[in-house]
Amino acid sequence: MHEQSAVQTIIETLKTTNPKKAKIKLGMMRGEKSRILDIFKNQVQDTPLEQIKLEIEQTPVTSRCQCGFEGTVDIPGHVHFIRCPKCSKIIDPLTGNELEITTEE
Repeated sequence: MHEQSAVQTIIETLKTTNPKKAKIKLGMMRGEKSRILDIFKNQVQDTPLEQIKLEIEQTPVTSRCQCGFEGTVDIPGHVHFIRCPKCSKIIDPLTGNELEITTEE
């Protein structure tokens, strides 16, 4: 479900700029690159957005915890929260929740 929301955000952004190419920085917590591309392709079929080339950079989830852990956190798909791999406390991501869209004419 996260992927659908991310794709809707991408589509709404692209509708306003109508570029030839878009670069997406996508955090692992937002969804998987292949799913985003599949959903996007299905959603824009037979529309002017169909010709836009998406380039997606997937970013890992990183975090820091009070227990001293700092680094990459493995997640099982996209999740709503993450736990410290060292002490299991719920921690906030430093990276991995991004959805940044830049366009090129």
